[in-house]
Amino acid sequence: MSETKHPTKTKKPNPIADYLESSVQEIRKVTWPTRQQAVRMTVLVIGFCLVAALILGAVDFVFNFGYRKLIEVSPAGSQPSILDQLPETTVPTSLIGDEVQVNNVSATDADGQPVTITPAVTDSSSDTELVPRTIQPAEQPTGTQQ
Repeated sequence: MSETKHPTKTKKPNPIADYLESSVQEIRKVTWPTRQQAVRMTVLVIGFCLVAALILGAVDFVFNFGYRKLIEVSPAGSQPSILDQLPETTVPTSLIGDEVQVNNVSATDADGQPVTITPAVTDSSSDTELVPRTIQPAEQPTGTQQ
């Protein structure tokens, strides 16, 4: 009789095992740097980063300086702020109690219109602002026209 061969079952490849095996083979082919080469490359990278930081810092400084000069020469930058028009006031260093009476200060805005400025009132024990600063148009006297 003739012998019949039974077909042998072929083993299915496991993709994870194939990947790990090929990874190990590739790592064995790698030429690792010596300690001296690794130190030299590390110093080179750190030096490059410092030089790049200095260059970027210098460029930032130049642009910031130029921007501020442009603001100074622009028409809007040359107008005084309403806060620049306030008179200088002094506050006594020793106060009795936490309350200070502050009178309203009058000034004009950029258009020349009068405004009333009420300074903020703070609690001297905690330096927290109790009443926010307000800027309101001053009241016009009755019977006058502008």
